[in-house]
Amino acid sequence: MLNETNWKGLGDMAERKPMIGVAVYGALSELNHKNYLESLGYNVVENDSGKGNVSAPDFVVNGILMEHKRARSKNWANGDFKTELQRTRSKSDRLYDFSWTDVFAVDISRHTGIPNDYRYKKAIDLEPHPDFPEKIYPHVRIDDTWKKTLKEIIGVDDES
Repeated sequence: MLNETNWKGLGDMAERKPMIGVAVYGALSELNHKNYLESLGYNVVENDSGKGNVSAPDFVVNGILMEHKRARSKNWANGDFKTELQRTRSKSDRLYDFSWTDVFAVDISRHTGIPNDYRYKKAIDLEPHPDFPEKIYPHVRIDDTWKKTLKEIIGVDDES
């Protein structure tokens, strides 16, 4: 059961143990994003049809499949944010097919200090992997081709 002491302990553990931190901060980022999208009036359904991150993107937003990621802690040399668009283990099975999700969303709030600071891009607009052209190249630069609002990607009004 989670109480105030356990929450504090979990936060402390997440700071000390990198893999626990990835899971905890990833889950919090995903929850914050869901709440943010709902506050803008989007219909957001957590996509529970898969087990873990193997077979289903994180959300269905107004009928659009969306996978949520966080920006990596280290940026590219030029300062651009980076993320990894891949699953958790095993060679080409780790890589996403272009058809697996409609949109990727990346939380950059940790870097900018701005709450609910996300970038969005359609999966079909991402770079293919050089060895597996039907898969998305996993090491992604969050540059000016990523949009600041979901509205810019799916054409549905929001308040931002």
